[in-house]
Amino acid sequence: MIDLAPFDSPLFSDAYRRMVATASGVAERRSRYNAAAPPTLRERIVRCIWFDQSLATDRLRTDNGQKLRVLSPGWWNLEAGPDFRNAALRIGSGPVTKGDVEVHLYASHWHVHEHNLDPSYNSVILHVALWNDAATTGVANAAGAVIPQVTLEPYLRTPLADLADDAATEEYPDASASSSGRCQKLLEEGKVTLEWLAKFLGHAGDQRIAEKARRVAMLAVGDDDQVLYETIAACLGYKRNKAPAAELTRRLPLAAIRERVARRPQEAPLPLAVEALLFGMAGLLPDAQAPLADAEAESHAQALRRLWDLLAKDLPHEPLAEAQWSFAGTRPANFPTRRMAALARLVAEHLDTGINQAIRQAVGPPGEPRLSPRELDRRRAQLLDLFLSVRDSFWDSRTHFTAKAIPRAERLIGRDRAHTLIIDAVLPVLLYQARRDNDRPFEEFLHQFFASHPKLPSTGVTRFMAMRLFGRLDTKLELLRNARRQQGLYQVYADFCDSETATCDRCPLVRLLEA
Repeated sequence: MIDLAPFDSPLFSDAYRRMVATASGVAERRSRYNAAAPPTLRERIVRCIWFDQSLATDRLRTDNGQKLRVLSPGWWNLEAGPDFRNAALRIGSGPVTKGDVEVHLYASHWHVHEHNLDPSYNSVILHVALWNDAATTGVANAAGAVIPQVTLEPYLRTPLADLADDAATEEYPDASASSSGRCQKLLEEGKVTLEWLAKFLGHAGDQRIAEKARRVAMLAVGDDDQVLYETIAACLGYKRNKAPAAELTRRLPLAAIRERVARRPQEAPLPLAVEALLFGMAGLLPDAQAPLADAEAESHAQALRRLWDLLAKDLPHEPLAEAQWSFAGTRPANFPTRRMAALARLVAEHLDTGINQAIRQAVGPPGEPRLSPRELDRRRAQLLDLFLSVRDSFWDSRTHFTAKAIPRAERLIGRDRAHTLIIDAVLPVLLYQARRDNDRPFEEFLHQFFASHPKLPSTGVTRFMAMRLFGRLDTKLELLRNARRQQGLYQVYADFCDSETATCDRCPLVRLLEA
């Protein structure tokens, strides 16, 4: 084990990267963070990009030049056959087409994998490739029909290496399981201690948040309120609806909401006006002829439609299509309708003073020299309450306009999601601000806040990594009871274990632990 003491820091330092680099025989996987594509990029990452639609969707065109509109990327297929089932696309001026989608790193892999000879791929309506190495504009199926093709690289919004690093693979469908790895054996033999691993994971957790903050800095457009609006909306969307939620905030920025709601009739409540704009731009407002659950749902929808018709005139962007939102496979309490209602209430509540000011007031000033655990808990509770207090008289008891009221009202943002919002959305934005403003005391406070934050709910990655490192589930391990070390599991997974060819006997992390 290398000595970790020299790497200790009160900031979100790059200690993790440096300690990995100092171990004999261990080289940082820099290719994953370069602007160029990682040479070991897995096809699964390309599937994530397609599933998230992490693309300039307004510019998408097939390789033969036709405009491509993705109404639904389809459902992730864990069985044999095409990668995505039941996608919905519009190509050119044609009608909406539903069918399957096959994804590859290279266009040539369609033939390498012999899909052109396999009738089970005759349902494919689009071939997706990251790179077109075949100089073709389409592929043929076993029946001889030509399938349109799209090459993704020209439409990436961010560098491919950053997309690969940012892929939260724990939130994607995965049928894989884990077993104890060489790391656990070293722990069992006493060559690595729990205390050492705890500190190492803490540094890895710092690295993960710091890299999220760097991505915020790279993508930030607009003021701090707009940046938080975008990151919170994406986090509220969960993995299935992250992409349309992010697109919504770009098509309807906070400045447009402020300008439009100022025109609302005097009798129209501000939250209702904000909800009308968000639901209208999201494409989630039901048609006037649609059968709704009851008179209350009809009345609420009518009020929203009236305000949308009044306030949305001359908006520069078209609304999203309802088909872009995913309801299937989602708990009703987490339906996009409820998430957009939560976002509307949050925006309306802080429209005048700004969500950034509300968050900064909740977390409070840095404090000197360090805050007590009790004070940190108090501030954390204040920040948590900012999300838990988001309520709506209609949506607290509804999941959709067509669904009957549920017997027991539920918070629009539950406790688990509120904690996730703090770690995945709020903390990286605040760290970005601290570094932009050269505010070292604030960054030190954020680091202390992070290190004392309780862990988030278990995921596939935390369970996988706990078994790989410790031979036990994460819920059984006391040292994983805080968010910092839990985030460290994600970072270690991304750097060392998230590979289709990874083996413990060749793992750089094992060499680091043995150093």
